[in-house]
Amino acid sequence: AGQAEAASASQLGERLNTLETRVNQPGREEAVARALAAAALKAATERGGSFAAELQTYGQVAKDDPAVAELQAYAEQGVPTRAELTRRLQPATSAILDAVHQPVEGESITDRLFSSAMRMVKVRPVGEVEGETPEAIVARMEERVKSGDLKAAVAEWNSLPDAGKQASADFKKALDARIAVEDLMNATLTRAMASAGTNG
Repeated sequence: AGQAEAASASQLGERLNTLETRVNQPGREEAVARALAAAALKAATERGGSFAAELQTYGQVAKDDPAVAELQAYAEQGVPTRAELTRRLQPATSAILDAVHQPVEGESITDRLFSSAMRMVKVRPVGEVEGETPEAIVARMEERVKSGDLKAAVAEWNSLPDAGKQASADFKKALDARIAVEDLMNATLTRAMASAGTNG
């Protein structure tokens, strides 16, 4: 019994020593702190509003991450959330269609009446609409935003007539900002988790 207890105590001591060695590995604490700070930063970028404090914290434990400088441009103001983009969608699409159906100088009375009617009548197709009319492009763009495929929504926006682009430039800017921050954060979190895993 005494020998068994001694053997058991010896095994426990070895396990504790192994655990202590792992915890005290060079860079272990830093890697875990980096992963936790990255996760907190990602959550902050997704909730909307400023994420300057979280970025500062992350920057202190990940001075070598190039994303810190790039995220700084968005930190104070934050970027629109996906929910906010969805809320902004309807005003943006209305502005697009109003702009592309404005009367053109020199067009006929019939064309002017048609343009006027198009601005007044808000019934338009939705969903996966085929075609290259402004209405079809807007319908697909809406569908992409609502389904979360923001990059595909940008691709649809890029095919709009210039008047539609000008009328919705602020919405496009918001889309671009959300995409840029998400791409940066996905890469940042991947690097941080890989670092923690390697050191673990």
